[in-house]
Amino acid sequence: MRILIDGATGVLGRALAEQIIRAEPAAELILLARHKPRLEALDDLLREAGATTAPMLVPLDYTQANAGHFAELASALIPEGLDALALLAATHSGLHPLDHLKPRDFDQSLKVGLYAPYWLLHHLLRLLKADGGGRVLGVSDDVGAQAKPFWGGYGIAKSGLDTLLEQLRQEAEGSLAVRRVVPPPVASPLRGLVYPGENPKALTPAAEVVAPWADWLLGRSDG
Repeated sequence: MRILIDGATGVLGRALAEQIIRAEPAAELILLARHKPRLEALDDLLREAGATTAPMLVPLDYTQANAGHFAELASALIPEGLDALALLAATHSGLHPLDHLKPRDFDQSLKVGLYAPYWLLHHLLRLLKADGGGRVLGVSDDVGAQAKPFWGGYGIAKSGLDTLLEQLRQEAEGSLAVRRVVPPPVASPLRGLVYPGENPKALTPAAEVVAPWADWLLGRSDG
């Protein structure tokens, strides 16, 4: 079982990778994130959790990436294929009215939260569809389905991701399972940026949130 997780070193990404390994120690993970040291720390965590297969670590800054980077990744995965893809990466610059939203922040939100998922799907769908059992999980937010003021590029990226996932689901026609999930509030740097006064201990533990996602990606549940 080969599963690619982007945003792998975020709170949910780390929890998901660990949950998958605890459920299936032989699972081969391809972990994408911006910072190599954080990926290496996650590798150590997964070994401690019982991983029997070393993950593939892919440091990639989506704000600097181009189509070639994603094509190279797909080429590296071709020999052994890909069973599932989890899209978790997101970035947030804080709550601002649109006239105060910096173009650079808007651009980065779309590159991380919308353009990167598109490029991953564009290059990896043929691998995911190869055996007819591929799975794609996309992590969204309430602001993706219902626009809210001040959520800027993050909200627009989530709205676009929702549309991307729904188009994919309709086009797949049974050749691919596609699932959109909206997690409950989880303590994370992104959450803390938007809700700085919130008590993180009152929020849902990340491991509890991702447990059903791991089962679904491993093909142990239908959603």
